[in-house]
Amino acid sequence: MSIHSAQTGPMPGALVHLGLPKTGSTSIQSFLAANRAAVRAQGLAYEPLGRSFNHAELLVVTRHRMGLMVDDPVLRDRFGIRLRNRDDQAAVVARTEARLRGIIAGAGGARVLLSCEMLGWPYRAPAFARAFHDWLSEFFGEVRYVAYLRAQDRWMESEYFQRLKHGQSHTVAEFLAKLDPPNYLRLARNWAAVAGPDALQLRLLEPDALKERDIVTDFCAAAGLDPTGLSRPGAVNARASMRQVAALRRVNAALGPMLSGSGPGRTVLRGLGEGTLRLVPADTRRMEFPPARGTGSPRRWPTATRRCAGRGSRIVRACSPA
Repeated sequence: MSIHSAQTGPMPGALVHLGLPKTGSTSIQSFLAANRAAVRAQGLAYEPLGRSFNHAELLVVTRHRMGLMVDDPVLRDRFGIRLRNRDDQAAVVARTEARLRGIIAGAGGARVLLSCEMLGWPYRAPAFARAFHDWLSEFFGEVRYVAYLRAQDRWMESEYFQRLKHGQSHTVAEFLAKLDPPNYLRLARNWAAVAGPDALQLRLLEPDALKERDIVTDFCAAAGLDPTGLSRPGAVNARASMRQVAALRRVNAALGPMLSGSGPGRTVLRGLGEGTLRLVPADTRRMEFPPARGTGSPRRWPTATRRCAGRGSRIVRACSPA
């Protein structure tokens, strides 16, 4: 039986922000949460699925649909989701589905807006996109997606810094040896295959490609919102300097082995990292990977980002192999 078998009238629509990590997701979510009533008045319902507006529960639901656990302890800590076993995970899924039904019932026909920065993780297999879209299609008659793509070299730099903030102490060389640059062509094809190319909108996170050179203004344009007069969040996730990166690595290398083995320890380690960033003054050298140094450098990918940008049926052509 369909989830909406007892519901009369057409099923509502949904807009899903496939937030890749380090592409402005926090700024978008902060803006939407701060202006919830105004956003709702413009026809989009943005509500928490749990304790926060990051909609991390969507990752749990999708993994559960795939028969998998969210087994990464860093992710669990980061999103505040405590999962000891599959029963815990099933309980999160049940609460999320009940909450989503409540949001739909209270939306009064408005589209529902969902945003989760882990949905767009660029290394996911096609099965993830299929499981998520199939689940969401049980609630909504139409599901549309929007995602921001950041130049791969810049994305890798931000991902490296994010991992330092969560306790890792890899050098740049060690990091690049373990993680390939994101393949945006494959990512776009995965989501276009399940949603249809016309339901997927890809936008570039580059100043000259953003409306008014601003991520929030650009997202409003993508979502059909008018941001005039709405409050704006302060700057978040500022780019680190080389001095701060070096200090953070030293702290993590010294204390990580003692603290990273438990949830409370990782919380302490993150707090120490935040304190380090506040105490160590930034210098003028911003964190930046060196220029291309052979096949291991992420700078071999920049044209792939632009080739993948577009919307509608153009995505199919843009994401075809060269």
